[in-house]
Amino acid sequence: MTRLLTNDDIERLLTMDDCLSALEVAYREHARGITVGSSSRVETVVPTPTPDVSYEFTSIEGAVPAFGVMALRCNSNHMAMRIVNGMKRKDRLPDAPGGRYVGLILIFSLADLRLLGILQDGFISAMRVGATNALAARALARSDAGIVGLIGAGDQARKQLAGLAAVRPLREARVFSPNRERRESFANLMSQEIGLPIRPVDSAREAVRGADILAAATNSFDPVFEAEWIEPGMHVTAILSYEVPPAAYDRADVVVVNNPAGYGRGVAGHYDASADWARYPTLGQLLVGEAPGRADDRQVTFFMNNAGIGFQFAAVGARVLESANAASAGCELPDDLFLQSWHT
Repeated sequence: MTRLLTNDDIERLLTMDDCLSALEVAYREHARGITVGSSSRVETVVPTPTPDVSYEFTSIEGAVPAFGVMALRCNSNHMAMRIVNGMKRKDRLPDAPGGRYVGLILIFSLADLRLLGILQDGFISAMRVGATNALAARALARSDAGIVGLIGAGDQARKQLAGLAAVRPLREARVFSPNRERRESFANLMSQEIGLPIRPVDSAREAVRGADILAAATNSFDPVFEAEWIEPGMHVTAILSYEVPPAAYDRADVVVVNNPAGYGRGVAGHYDASADWARYPTLGQLLVGEAPGRADDRQVTFFMNNAGIGFQFAAVGARVLESANAASAGCELPDDLFLQSWHT
């Protein structure tokens, strides 16, 4: 049977600890050349009648032999480039029926080829980004890091904070978003969700000053903080290279990236290919001891999550399916719907 799971189903099944453990296996195996999956995301862009809005279909894939699965993640999007509060950003538009989005993860068996699962991708995507940055923070941030300065108040920011709370004994978080209502709502919601005092602040500078961890989680195509704000002993983490000032790399004593290739600009122009990512060690290398981490409490460490990797969806998707099968969650579809006697 093929299991169909919605984001609601997945949110009931997937914990941050589950996500961390699955991704750690995948990254360690990838560093050893076993897990397969690069950042070779395929992007197809189609103009629309609306100025500054394009149709974009994106896909990325990867396999984790330790979990016996292959994953294909794909999205059907309308994307808009806009100026908000004086900063350029790219927004995904809720143009599917009912004001919704379209994103799926297909999980296939490496053993008997079957389609094991069809999973909505929204919750998993945010969780795997948060967990990836948390794995890096666990390896790089000071052991006593307790204050987070968070820039951004969307779904990605929520999972960034949840991930950091899972790996460090946080005492406080400060959050800044240009939208006052958004940052206040974020602070109220996340304070209840993770049991941490969260203070909405009026500027990015106020959020970052005196923090042990600076976390950027925005969709900005312009830097959202200044390199001069980075203080000795701080750990910096970000999910979009554009939101980071180039000088931040030089301020750090240790820089680690998610993938040495990056996405490249591709045809959609989502991601910055200007940095020489290959000069830095990867998260997988850090986790298996092939790259140095923090040497003392005054060093600045920096993890740039410069590109998602296809095997992330295989690892987390496999863990979700394991839990879903045990709980009989979601819907089951007959295998015969997806099997054919023709070869292609």
